Amino acid sequence: MNSSSAADNENRSQARIVGRVEIKTGEAGGPAAAGGPAHGVVSGAMAGKDKDDEGFMQALASSPWMTGQLERECGRVLAEIAELRSENRWDDINALFHPLEEKVPELCAAGMDARIRQEVAFSLGRAGRHRDAIECIKPLVKREPDNAMAHYTLAYSALDLLYAARTKRQLLTPAGKREMIELAHRHFSRARKLCPDSVTFFYREAILFKEIEEKHRKAIPLFARAVANWDRLSEREKKRLHQQRPKFVRSLYHMASSHLKLGMPARSLEVLERLMDEDRNRDYVSPVFKHFAMAKVLYALGRPAEALDHLEAAQCRAGGKEHIEYVHELAARCGLMLGNVEKALSSIEKIPPARRRPYVNWTFADVLVAAGREKEALDVLERTADRDRRSRHVALIRAARIQYSRGRMDDALRLASDAASFCETTFGNASNEALFWKGAALHGLGRSVEALEVLEDLVERRFQYPGMGRLIAVVRKAARKGQGGGDADGRPVMSLVV
Repeated sequence: MNSSSAADNENRSQARIVGRVEIKTGEAGGPAAAGGPAHGVVSGAMAGKDKDDEGFMQALASSPWMTGQLERECGRVLAEIAELRSENRWDDINALFHPLEEKVPELCAAGMDARIRQEVAFSLGRAGRHRDAIECIKPLVKREPDNAMAHYTLAYSALDLLYAARTKRQLLTPAGKREMIELAHRHFSRARKLCPDSVTFFYREAILFKEIEEKHRKAIPLFARAVANWDRLSEREKKRLHQQRPKFVRSLYHMASSHLKLGMPARSLEVLERLMDEDRNRDYVSPVFKHFAMAKVLYALGRPAEALDHLEAAQCRAGGKEHIEYVHELAARCGLMLGNVEKALSSIEKIPPARRRPYVNWTFADVLVAAGREKEALDVLERTADRDRRSRHVALIRAARIQYSRGRMDDALRLASDAASFCETTFGNASNEALFWKGAALHGLGRSVEALEVLEDLVERRFQYPGMGRLIAVVRKAARKGQGGGDADGRPVMSLVV
């Protein structure tokens, strides 16, 4: 599921407002006093005064310049930023207004830089300068600790940096990633507490949990709160706060995704059905993504024919302009579930060979096996394993299963062992599925004592797998008798395992 790096529409609408900016006197970090009759610049001494210092207000009252001059300047700056922003001229915004202390010192000294800081921080983020964005907004957060938008902008800048690191556009160490996650959570949480009726604030922190940390159980309540906050609004309020509607719709989309990840497809379907209704003719979520999401859920519920209807709709809406290999791959799996090998094969063949990523080739191999073309399936998996440095074990396990089904236990053992070793080296622990097939192959070779050692370790780890209970019982019996390769009825063990 895709993520947006754009700031929320609340910021966008604010950037286009040019008008009076109130000076909040009496606040910590409020407008500084004016100094110097010629320019009205705050002196260092006065700028450092406490909010209760009478000298601050005396200097403001006796200043020869009027606040209207600074208000007009603030409006001019925001208008210029809005115009540049409408054309995505981020570098121009940054060149003109960053750092603010140098480019608009009078506004900074008067404490009238809040909205400008938010806009410049967003612009810095869009230009890939996320750390500069964070440093830009920090003074505002410190000066105005009850400014919800300031906290949100800081958190959003950290979130955007995490996205950039995930897509390899920026390097981030593990310690740096933890730091950014903690920073984002701290300020999202503060923004939510300051503005508990916001849709956007809850949505963004939920995205942090889901997309960056993959903590779906923690994300779901925040998505649900974003939806509830929108639902509580009156129709008049919804029109006034229309910029929050896209976050409400996307909250439904991501919440459905998280429910599916947690193995709750029925609940996911309920949420998606509402999404399809709420986003009808609006498409805040891509039609391709919506139909694909519905297909995934229906497939998980064992309803492949209905899933195929949505996949065909996704293909139509893509219109040949998008790469939709994931749509064709799921269509192939639906074809397999329906027993329609021809449909499955035609779906895979819609994907050019050069664009067949490992997950596509895994399904392609399954289709070839279903078509009785096992040798071709093994060739596909071998090539995939040779190129795949991240999930190589998946292809190896599939190949081990094929060799096991063909009765070639030596090859099955070699492939399963390679898969287990790869996982241990790459991830720090062996694949349980690889060990299962290693144990099965050992037993098939008559080495039931060794097989039992492998399988009992899986039992201790409470590993569940189709055929696990029956296989362990057979292997234990064979190990006690000092023999292997068959059960008490003389049937081959491979018939016991799916």
